[in-house]
Amino acid sequence: MNQDVVWECDYGNRLPVKGVIKTILSEQGANSLQMVQAFINNNPYNFELYVVFSYDRPNADHISRLRNLMVQVGMVERPDINFMELLQEIGRKRFNSIQFIDPEQTELTFETMFAFKDRKEAERLWPTSPLGTALPVFISHSSKDKSIVEGFLPYLTGANIPIWYDKIDIDYGDSIVTAIQSGIKRSGIALFWITRNFLGSNWCSTETETFLTILASKGELLIIAIVDESVDVAELPLFIQNKKYLRISLHDREKLNSIAMEIIPTLRKYYKNKSNI
Repeated sequence: MNQDVVWECDYGNRLPVKGVIKTILSEQGANSLQMVQAFINNNPYNFELYVVFSYDRPNADHISRLRNLMVQVGMVERPDINFMELLQEIGRKRFNSIQFIDPEQTELTFETMFAFKDRKEAERLWPTSPLGTALPVFISHSSKDKSIVEGFLPYLTGANIPIWYDKIDIDYGDSIVTAIQSGIKRSGIALFWITRNFLGSNWCSTETETFLTILASKGELLIIAIVDESVDVAELPLFIQNKKYLRISLHDREKLNSIAMEIIPTLRKYYKNKSNI
């Protein structure tokens, strides 16, 4: 009596499956392994790959050997799906199908039924890297100043300066503390938007202390402070008092262009130096 083992496989990472099929076909003869058949769905909105190993009178360890190999390459056994169910879906044009007879034929024909390349091959042909990872500017500010800070963001993005900004980079359901800590660690520049609201914010105080710790340990952090004219110099953190900072009215939207013109050259110089390292 036939024994079928159905596997759900990763369409985009299918080369390990090909290796397992070749190994099983080379090790297990036709007196035990009747058939190996793949069912491929090339719909890019629903890629699917199922492989059925059908046995007649399997040797004692043949199916256990198959299971070990398939699990090792991350495939999932699907005992809830049967061979006839997959065949019926061919009639509905869900699947293309191909049978594998021996290792050589498998090597030659495995890819012929796939409309899209394996993920690793696609990455080799069209290499990509993550975007938005270039040591962004972390803007430390009071939530009470968000409206004016958000009016300033387009000046930075317009100058191709990457930004880490809590309202954009923290998703609903994320831990705010964890997300901010991650943003601070990723950032190469700390831009302190210092107003009286900033000085009264516990969040801003924590961010300032964290950046100061990073500066002390690594020394590679660029600190830029934009200080509202209403803030007394003596109220500033000592490490900011000792740095050159921009003093301007931070509540005046007409001043945002002036702020951008002052600090963007410094930001560009930082990123240029980083790219040359």
